[in-house]
Amino acid sequence: MLNKSRSLLFVTVILSVITMGTATSSWAASPIARGGSPCDESLLDIAIAPSSSRLSQQDIMLTQRWENARATYERDLDFAAIDTKQLPQDYSPLRDVIEAKYRLAHAEGKLIVPDSDKEAIVQLQQAQSFLAHAIAHADTGDRARFTAIKNKVDRLTQFVSHGGGCWSERLSNAFDTIDNDIEDILHSS
Repeated sequence: MLNKSRSLLFVTVILSVITMGTATSSWAASPIARGGSPCDESLLDIAIAPSSSRLSQQDIMLTQRWENARATYERDLDFAAIDTKQLPQDYSPLRDVIEAKYRLAHAEGKLIVPDSDKEAIVQLQQAQSFLAHAIAHADTGDRARFTAIKNKVDRLTQFVSHGGGCWSERLSNAFDTIDNDIEDILHSS
């Protein structure tokens, strides 16, 4: 177990070092910066970056690859964490919540890429399905927490479906809030 923890720490440190030089500011991922059109200001109340700050196709592709790799890595860590806990063998709701978190990470990554809103919506809908399954099979104590998260994902899906998929700090914060709620459940179980 100690060697596994050291290996995970090593991988985390390496990934952190790699990303330190490649991080972009939040405005760089706006639709204008990535070559799209500005957000519908009736949906979001944020300032948009100037159009001179476009990301290249290669930058977009590398960002999406990084987001996918990060999502897979976090999912593997989450599964490893719950496998070490003393949970009943047939208690699958936590596994469903981890899969929902994975789909949310993919949706977030899709929204960074121009014209990928439909793909993001598919990922959000899959997250909703995993959360619905978790709610249906959860213990009474967990059901309310899972339902609260699903309600947030439902609102997020509705927002993106109605043209709110342009990247913004507000949208990023919504994903972060849901991710933090899921982390709280995983660490308290």
